[in-house]
Amino acid sequence: MINVITQVLIIYPVIILLLSIVGYLLLKNAYIVPLLVFIFSVVLMFQAYNTTFLIWVFVYTVLSLVISFVSKRLYSLYKA
Repeated sequence: MINVITQVLIIYPVIILLLSIVGYLLLKNAYIVPLLVFIFSVVLMFQAYNTTFLIWVFVYTVLSLVISFVSKRLYSLYKA
Protein backbone atom coordinates (compact mmCIF):
# COMPACT_ATOMS: atom_id res chain seq x y z
CA MET A 1 0.00 0.00 0.00
CA ILE A 2 1.31 3.42 -0.98
CA ASN A 3 1.39 5.93 1.82
CA VAL A 4 -0.32 9.32 1.57
CA ILE A 5 2.89 11.37 1.61
CA THR A 6 4.19 9.44 -1.41
CA GLN A 7 0.93 10.04 -3.23
CA VAL A 8 0.85 13.76 -2.51
CA LEU A 9 4.54 14.50 -3.14
CA ILE A 10 5.44 12.10 -5.96
CA ILE A 11 2.57 10.31 -7.68
CA TYR A 12 0.08 13.17 -8.11
CA PRO A 13 2.69 15.67 -9.42
CA VAL A 14 3.97 13.12 -11.96
CA ILE A 15 0.41 12.42 -13.13
CA ILE A 16 -0.26 16.17 -13.40
CA LEU A 17 2.98 16.68 -15.32
CA LEU A 18 2.03 14.04 -17.88
CA LEU A 19 -1.60 15.16 -18.15
CA SER A 20 -0.61 18.80 -18.61
CA ILE A 21 1.82 18.03 -21.43
CA VAL A 22 -0.45 15.58 -23.23
CA GLY A 23 -3.50 17.78 -22.62
CA TYR A 24 -1.85 20.80 -24.15
CA LEU A 25 -0.61 18.84 -27.16
CA LEU A 26 -4.07 17.41 -27.80
CA LEU A 27 -6.23 20.44 -27.01
CA LYS A 28 -3.84 23.31 -27.89
CA ASN A 29 -5.24 25.27 -24.95
CA ALA A 30 -3.20 26.02 -21.85
CA TYR A 31 -6.21 26.61 -19.59
CA ILE A 32 -8.35 23.49 -20.03
CA VAL A 33 -6.10 20.97 -18.27
CA PRO A 34 -5.41 23.19 -15.22
CA LEU A 35 -9.16 23.74 -14.90
CA LEU A 36 -9.75 19.99 -15.03
CA VAL A 37 -6.95 19.41 -12.50
CA PHE A 38 -8.57 21.94 -10.17
CA ILE A 39 -12.00 20.31 -10.46
CA PHE A 40 -10.60 16.81 -10.03
CA SER A 41 -8.47 17.88 -7.04
CA VAL A 42 -11.43 19.51 -5.30
CA VAL A 43 -13.50 16.36 -5.79
CA LEU A 44 -10.58 14.27 -4.54
CA MET A 45 -10.27 16.55 -1.52
CA PHE A 46 -13.87 15.94 -0.49
CA GLN A 47 -13.89 12.24 -1.33
CA ALA A 48 -10.52 10.94 -0.14
CA TYR A 49 -8.96 13.64 2.05
CA ASN A 50 -10.10 16.48 4.27
CA THR A 51 -10.07 20.25 3.86
CA THR A 52 -6.39 20.47 4.75
CA PHE A 53 -5.77 19.06 1.24
CA LEU A 54 -6.98 22.41 -0.15
CA ILE A 55 -3.43 23.81 -0.22
CA TRP A 56 -2.42 20.89 -2.45
CA VAL A 57 -5.36 21.67 -4.73
CA PHE A 58 -3.89 25.12 -5.38
CA VAL A 59 -0.34 23.78 -5.68
CA TYR A 60 -1.41 21.18 -8.25
CA THR A 61 -3.43 23.75 -10.19
CA VAL A 62 -0.51 26.19 -10.36
CA LEU A 63 1.85 23.33 -11.26
CA SER A 64 -0.45 22.30 -14.09
CA LEU A 65 -0.76 25.88 -15.31
CA VAL A 66 3.02 26.37 -15.33
CA ILE A 67 3.61 23.08 -17.14
CA SER A 68 0.93 23.93 -19.70
CA PHE A 69 2.53 27.28 -20.47
CA VAL A 70 5.99 25.72 -20.68
CA SER A 71 4.57 23.13 -23.07
CA LYS A 72 2.96 25.89 -25.10
CA ARG A 73 6.23 27.80 -25.29
CA LEU A 74 8.28 24.74 -26.23
CA TYR A 75 5.69 23.72 -28.82
CA SER A 76 5.74 27.16 -30.41
CA LEU A 77 9.57 27.17 -30.47
CA TYR A 78 9.67 23.68 -31.97
CA LYS A 79 7.01 24.44 -34.57
CA ALA A 80 8.57 27.76 -35.64
